Amino acid sequence: MKIKKHLQIDAITNSTGRLPSDMENLTVYHHSSSKDEPINVGDMDLTYLIRAYAKCQRQLIRDDKIQSKDARQNSYVQKEAFQAMWDNCEKLKKDLKKTDDIVENNDKIYKKNLQEQEDKVLALSSKICNLLSIIEEKDELLDKQTTHTEYWRDAYYKSSTVKGEVKMFSEIPNDASGKAFVAQLKEYLNKESYKMRVRGQYLDEETKKAEGWQKYERGQPIDKSKCLRIYVDTK
Repeated sequence: MKIKKHLQIDAITNSTGRLPSDMENLTVYHHSSSKDEPINVGDMDLTYLIRAYAKCQRQLIRDDKIQSKDARQNSYVQKEAFQAMWDNCEKLKKDLKKTDDIVENNDKIYKKNLQEQEDKVLALSSKICNLLSIIEEKDELLDKQTTHTEYWRDAYYKSSTVKGEVKMFSEIPNDASGKAFVAQLKEYLNKESYKMRVRGQYLDEETKKAEGWQKYERGQPIDKSKCLRIYVDTK
């Protein structure tokens, strides 16, 4: 017997003589797995409804078990994940501690090396200052020695050098007597210590008229000179 019939019988037998308002027009549907379509609950047999309800209950129990299992599995996975995160955090803390120790140790080493370098720089600066002081003293002594040397050198040159030009003889007539005089000087000259140079002096009148003086403004040869001059140099 369908559920609708059971409801009608219930309406006749109850004290009100009618169905509750929400039971008069049933709009509740159940999805039939065998027919693969929704069926109005009022058109279902009571036994079929009871079986469907029992099936739904069993499915709910299975779903609860699966959900509980999944929840336990998820809880286990989450616990493992949290434990891994915790282990990573602990490892990170240890690594950070090691890093801090390394940084602190490196900082100590750096400060120590920096202090050593500063000490070396100070010692080197002191040595440089001492060397500069010594150099300055030596420069002063050298200046004094140079001044002393220059004084005596100037005194020597003043007393030993020839005054004026090194030209010893000039305006010697460029004729037979003059040439004989030059020849005698060369003959009796101390050639170990001195050397003699003979140069022309004054352009002769004949050349001056014939060629002009401009050609020989920087000097002329002996054969075109009016006179002779003699230079005596030390060797």
